Amino acid sequence: MAKIDHSPSRRIRSLNWMIQKELTGDQTNRISDGSHTFGDLYFHRAVLFAALLKAYPDKSWRSKVQSDGHGFPGYFLCGIQTPEGQYTYHYQLSQWDLFDGVRELPESPAYDGHKPEDVTRLLSLSEPDKLYRVKVYGLDLPALFYRKCDDGTLSFVQGGAGLPETEFTMDEIEYWHLENCEREEVTDDEQ
Repeated sequence: MAKIDHSPSRRIRSLNWMIQKELTGDQTNRISDGSHTFGDLYFHRAVLFAALLKAYPDKSWRSKVQSDGHGFPGYFLCGIQTPEGQYTYHYQLSQWDLFDGVRELPESPAYDGHKPEDVTRLLSLSEPDKLYRVKVYGLDLPALFYRKCDDGTLSFVQGGAGLPETEFTMDEIEYWHLENCEREEVTDDEQ
């Protein structure tokens, strides 16, 4: 994906300086492009991010304390772990209730260095888990599959072709010596 140059022009830098100098408090929230104010857009972002976190409860969290033990007075941090890394936002404590139902942590996960342009990481959440066929000593076992989950763990399933599905534990996979077997991705038409 192409990177967008976000560096402001001289004119934009001048306007930003005037805004910072002339406006106080939340007055910048009332600046409008004719359709929406900054305040509208920040609220929309908060609602959309809250909905996303609630849609992925096992990958999402919120905390009033950062991983270094500090926080920003009047703010909290919330985030989500995607297959490509984490993504987070700070929000004012007045919006805490908007994120009701999102898991609360005593301290946020360690920051992974993501930047605003990494927002496209959120798109990786919609990628489905892949299934793989296990080959044992070159023999195909068409009813034994494993699914690699977003958190890196493996879930093994036996079934298909009219057979009931059965999940295997890693202990069972090791017992049957399948952990080092060759794996082949299963296509959608085989599932």
